[in-house]
Formats: sequence, structure tokens, C-alpha cells
Amino acid sequence: MMKNKIAILCILMMFISQAWAYEKNLTKWEEVSRPKDKLSADARIWGYAANYSNNEWRVSTKDLVPIAELMKDYSYVAGEKPEFQPKAEKFTEGHAFLKVEDGWLIGFNKGEWGGALYWFSFDGKKNYKISGHQIVAFLDTADGIIAIEGLAHLGLSKGSIIKIYRDSAWKTETIFTLPQAPETATILRNGSFLIVLSDSLVTYSKGIGLKTLISDAEWGGLYPNSIVLSNDNNKAYIGMRQFVAEYDIKTNSLRFLIPDKSFLNKLKKETEEQIRKQYGG
Repeated sequence: MMKNKIAILCILMMFISQAWAYEKNLTKWEEVSRPKDKLSADARIWGYAANYSNNEWRVSTKDLVPIAELMKDYSYVAGEKPEFQPKAEKFTEGHAFLKVEDGWLIGFNKGEWGGALYWFSFDGKKNYKISGHQIVAFLDTADGIIAIEGLAHLGLSKGSIIKIYRDSAWKTETIFTLPQAPETATILRNGSFLIVLSDSLVTYSKGIGLKTLISDAEWGGLYPNSIVLSNDNNKAYIGMRQFVAEYDIKTNSLRFLIPDKSFLNKLKKETEEQIRKQYGG
């Protein structure tokens, strides 16, 4: 009996290890085609299945290669963080961190429950509120510190690009009002910002302003969380639920990628049938 239990346990462990074994190199991932008719039942099924996936992918680079990893901790924040646990008002966890010459800029972002931008001393013992912005990410640029901020909730989607500068104290200035809430952003080689909005992809530069690249990106329910560029700056990879989106800068085209088909979430047959009855097809 004991031998049988050990054998069963070994088999279960093998399946678990296989489930977590996947190719991280994004250049080797497979494309998942989207239904062309966005109002069709197939498109609805595609979207619902992706939205209900348990997989959340975060992208980064390793040895100049873009990779993706499954998120195990949804509070994970990339980059350098202070040794102290920031606390201010009702906020107990920071969402975005940037080390500056006199301490830390820390953005708290609790979605519909509010947010704020704070300055903290290096040891965390002193702090003051800079603004009520809901910081999504900091961008340390040649022109100074920039941040994207905003909120998407229950049909509301708003945001802006702000500059953060130090006078007698740290202050903010709105540079540009965005048409939707930002999810993540990076800086392109030409200095412009590539910004993932809640339902679109745009660039912003000081001389040109806002340029829409993809107007309906179909990731509204997939919650983009991170973005990296390929080494040649020709592609951007966006981590989100179910997929990693690959944007080709040269061709202005978008693909949705997964490691292999085993990672593709599928709805139950009865759920698919209900959707087809409702939307036809």
C-alpha cells in the first residue's frame, strides 16, 4: 500500500512539474489567431476564455532576450525597492518605486480605492504627500522623471502623463491627458514613450504629441502588466492574462502568443453553447 501511495505521489509530482515547465524565450512562442469578426460568437468565446484564464504572464529580458514568466505573486513589483515597508494614509503597499537623490518616490495605486504619490526618506521615517495621482509606472528620462497615472474601472478609463520635479519640495505637473488609463509603458530608442492603454497602444513624444498605433487592441479584459522591447527595438512584448502580445513596430501589427496550445484556456462546452445562442454562430 505504501509503495502504491509513493508511486501515485511521484506521478502527481511529475504532472505538476510538467505543468510548470514551459519555454520562456518569447521568440519561440506560438501565435493564437483571433477571430476576424469581433462581434461574432467565436470572438466572444475567445475573449471570455482568455479573461477566465489562470495564467498571468510578466515579461522581462534575460541576456538581451525577451522572456515571459508566470506570475506567482500578483503584488510583485519589478526594479529596486526600499528596505522599509512604506505606509501612508490608508495605503500599506507601494505600487511603483523610484530612488531619487534625497530618498524615494513611491506611488500607491489601489485601483477604485484610490492612490497617491509620496516622497519617503531613505530610511522611511519621514514622508509627505506629493499628489493624489494613481501612479502606474515611473519613466526616468533625459528630460527628468516622468510617470504615467490613471484608473480604469466600471466603464471609466482616464489617465495622464505627468512630470515629477523637485523645487523646495517634490511636485507634479501634467504634461498630457491620455484618452484612456495607462497599464504599462517603456521608452523607445528615439526617446518617445510607448504606452499600453486599457484598450489601445499609443506613442507620445514632446514634439509630436500622441499617436495611436492600435486603436482596438482587444486586451481590455486581460490586464496588461509589463512591457519590454526586443534587443533591436523592432518589437515590443506586453505581458498580460493568458497571452503575451507581440507588437511589430515596423509593420504596425499585433500578435497574441502562448508557449504552446496546452496553455490555452478553454470554456466548458455548455458555456460555449450559451454564448453561441446569445450571439449567433
